[in-house]
Amino acid sequence: MIDSILLVDDEDLFHLVFEDACSLLDITLSLKSVASADEAEKMFKKWYENNATDDRPECVFVDLNIIGSSFDGIELVRRINFE
Repeated sequence: MIDSILLVDDEDLFHLVFEDACSLLDITLSLKSVASADEAEKMFKKWYENNATDDRPECVFVDLNIIGSSFDGIELVRRINFE
């Protein structure tokens, strides 16, 4: 079972809906949310540099069309996988 999720989406409403859905389904997990691909990339770089496997999420949900970031969700997935 998945215990930790990172949600990368520029819509605050989606963050709230995702959190509400988890609580309605009585799913207990560690949920972190960021609003840009840039923030998510910084988080992953920090986790990889510090070799912090305990803090790293097991699953990442990424909006493919993130507005306000220097790159889109597909590029974020490529960068995460490259690391």
